[in-house]
Amino acid sequence: MHARSGSRPTVLHLVAQFDFGGAEKHMAYVWSQADHLRYRHCFAAIGQGGRVERQMLAEGADVTCLGVDPAIRNPGAIWAVTRFLRRLRPEVIHAHGPEPTFHGLIAGLLARVPIRIGEEFALPSYSDRAALVFRHLYRTAHSVYCNCEAVRAEVIRRRIAAREKTFVLLNPMRVAPEPLPLEQDPAHLTLVFVGRLVPHKNPGILLAVLGRLRAEGIPARVWLVGDGSDRARLEAEAATLGVGEHVTFWGYRGDVEEVLRKADVFVHTSTNDGSSLAVGEAMGCRLPVVSTDAGGPAEMIDAGESGFLVPPSQEAPLVGALRALWTMGPGRRRAMGERARAAVIARCDPGRYVARLEAYYDGLAAARGR
Repeated sequence: MHARSGSRPTVLHLVAQFDFGGAEKHMAYVWSQADHLRYRHCFAAIGQGGRVERQMLAEGADVTCLGVDPAIRNPGAIWAVTRFLRRLRPEVIHAHGPEPTFHGLIAGLLARVPIRIGEEFALPSYSDRAALVFRHLYRTAHSVYCNCEAVRAEVIRRRIAAREKTFVLLNPMRVAPEPLPLEQDPAHLTLVFVGRLVPHKNPGILLAVLGRLRAEGIPARVWLVGDGSDRARLEAEAATLGVGEHVTFWGYRGDVEEVLRKADVFVHTSTNDGSSLAVGEAMGCRLPVVSTDAGGPAEMIDAGESGFLVPPSQEAPLVGALRALWTMGPGRRRAMGERARAAVIARCDPGRYVARLEAYYDGLAAARGR
């Protein structure tokens, strides 16, 4: 469809892949508000499709997968995106994440897309050389979207983009109006992690923490929901530490809420994050959260009220927070979980998110018109 053939301006959301992960789930949350969208929102992956692609297509979304390697080192991705943009002719390209931002901003410039937006969705850990590349790249953009204030502060500190070019909006989190009832086992303290099993998510720290908790007589167990390059290593490490029988590797699950409602505590161990969708979903399921204080989670969690914040990659503070949650008992943990749910609804409702995002697009269009 020609972008200007209808009455609504078109925005293209560009991601790296459309299988599963935070960026893909973000897109699904945007599309969940389809009945209220003023723009025509289209979605494209530079690489392959998968689970979320199929879900969104079934729900009527306009999703395209270009099927090329999204790595920054692949110049062919720029040309694939450029050709697609010239066919679609959107008014806005909104690229989500480093690879889509790199390819999308260059392609958007070549295809003369009127409004070009890049995105930083985690604390930028680029080398100085990469930071210089993105600094020059963002000069061609109309805006740099940051999904929390911590990310914006680091973008500004490293001079990757000027403050006046940045915009902050916490990620949307879809929360069920009536969450499923909790089915927790009082004989265990069940700790659940949801995310990719990769180094910067750091799920391995939970294995050592589990051993320390059980040595104290706390009947903890760990559920790891997700998959990734570190899974085999983590399985071997659990056996080596002697905690294998207390660790469950669930793999990828399309029904994460079913797992969350049977857990007691959500543990987020990432060493670098923006406004985490995994944290928000757990809060929406009424779970208290223990999270590393590394980026966006600190803007979602009220420490001591809806969860705890601990330094990244340190076992002792994590053990201390989990010990405190065990000591407070099921009633107080559930009260903390209720406060967590109320907080994420207030801050991350998808309807309010989409309204603010489209208002921001309006502002960029008006500024360009002037």
